[in-house]
Amino acid sequence: AAPESADDAAQREARHAALEACLGSLPPRTQQLVLRYHADDGRQRIDHRKQLADELGIALNALRIRVHRLRAQIEDCVRARLDRDLDRNDRGRAATSPRRTSP
Repeated sequence: AAPESADDAAQREARHAALEACLGSLPPRTQQLVLRYHADDGRQRIDHRKQLADELGIALNALRIRVHRLRAQIEDCVRARLDRDLDRNDRGRAATSPRRTSP
């Protein structure tokens, strides 16, 4: 694999920070639901999700739908934060770049 460039690393860090902020803006129970739903791998994941649905008193498909909607909400939040940060960076560069004058 090719080494990660500084820009790639910065973008990954920005996405991670946006995700953390968006998860942090959710109510604690909702945060836990999303994190627990995405925990584990393989057969453990399947069993864990069945247990989670049972704890919530809902069908497994209802759990999937709920988490799908939450994930869409989180993705929208992450995109909005990244766009806002990009706009801020562009404004900052414009303010510090030398102005061109017409000849």
